[in-house]
Amino acid sequence: MNLGAGGNSPSNDQGAGYFENDQGGAPLLFFGSDRPGGPGANDIYVSQLLPDGSFGPTTLVAELSSAAGDFRPSVRFDGLEVFFFSNRPGSLGSDLWTATRETAFDFWSDVVNVDPGGVLKVNSAANDIHPYIAPDRRTLYFASNRAGGYGAQDLYVTTRNRQHP
Repeated sequence: MNLGAGGNSPSNDQGAGYFENDQGGAPLLFFGSDRPGGPGANDIYVSQLLPDGSFGPTTLVAELSSAAGDFRPSVRFDGLEVFFFSNRPGSLGSDLWTATRETAFDFWSDVVNVDPGGVLKVNSAANDIHPYIAPDRRTLYFASNRAGGYGAQDLYVTTRNRQHP
């Protein structure tokens, strides 16, 4: 079912991540788009699910968007952390980036590279894309076309030792 004008535009709208928002707010749909008006080639937007089941107007998530390409936001189940991929400055290729916030109603923190320089072997010189943060808050799944894989894009998983808030 097409989401209609609340989430769609004549531009390339893609990579949706749904946040249920059990903290008392409306459910939110985060996605990437190359629609005009944002700071970069592809930016991150959000649309709120309305009581009638349609999605409301889209809003640029300025604190997650950059002059580069920012794609496919994956919001953690509690709304306090987001992962996405980007080729913004500081990336080796397309890298995984993250931001946090205190509550689901706050602005996002400064965006940080998940693995600057690829030291932990999460980010690489290849394209590391399509992150998904699991409900355990520790397991991050993503795709990459790095050397040593089986095909064009392979699936990878990494687990952090400490939990973020």
